Amino acid sequence: MDELYIFTECYNCGVILKPTLESYHKHNNYPVHIYGKKDDFEQLGEIKNHPNNIFIDETDNDYLKMLYNNGHAGTSYIFAKAFHPENGNRKVIHFDSDTYFRNESISLILNEFDNGYDIVSPVRCYKYNRNNRNDIRHQSDTSHTYFFGMKNKILPKRDFEYFRLMCQGHVSPTNHIILDFFDPVTYDALSNGAKIKFLDYNIVGGFDLNGSRDNKYTLFNLDFDFGDNVVHFAGVGSGYSNFVKNKNGSTYESWSLKRYYFYNYLFNDIIIGDFDKKLADDIKNEFNK
Repeated sequence: MDELYIFTECYNCGVILKPTLESYHKHNNYPVHIYGKKDDFEQLGEIKNHPNNIFIDETDNDYLKMLYNNGHAGTSYIFAKAFHPENGNRKVIHFDSDTYFRNESISLILNEFDNGYDIVSPVRCYKYNRNNRNDIRHQSDTSHTYFFGMKNKILPKRDFEYFRLMCQGHVSPTNHIILDFFDPVTYDALSNGAKIKFLDYNIVGGFDLNGSRDNKYTLFNLDFDFGDNVVHFAGVGSGYSNFVKNKNGSTYESWSLKRYYFYNYLFNDIIIGDFDKKLADDIKNEFNK
């Protein structure tokens, strides 16, 4: 039987994962592997003591520390460790550190695994991509990674470092043009016969197959990936870990810091920086229904 391997990461952002982990354990009863450092784990507060936490301590991993100084390279290493076929057949499920669970959600993926699908996820649109890139519209849609699952036995076995670069989106063995993180791995699986199931954007937020974000939570889903079961706040971890201490004046910095300030108010009632307080209050009211 394939191992169920659920994981997330809090490397440099334990404070961000805290509300996510609290919501996960409130609604889901499966162990979760948490990648990070000792100081990250301490930022989790009391929820770090939950019996379904399995901590993967990377405190002394100097290679990973170096990678985390280079954008998504660090995250790609953790994904490669989780998904690589050399670790045995796994049903791998991942959720981001800035994802929030409103209901039990793991069954959304497990049920579709049981139905014969190899990849289960929100859709990342290529044909109807929001980047207005005409050079990729002919390619198949791929999986968003904020909450998704994949059976790793569908993946061809590849050298670990090459596989890490695939996770990062830097190499593509299938020669697809790459839009985002992990897409080369998804295309590798699809080229190897994988079946993919895209989850309803009313349930997990994000897009539909036509590139629309106009689900029943339009007020929220235009700014976040907002659904019945899953909400993804996007950019919060980057805002905290990359820019709170190391401002660089970029447009991405400004955007992600606003996300972090928003998140900090939403879950900690702390007002710092510039963000849409009315929108945050509206989301609080939705959460409290």
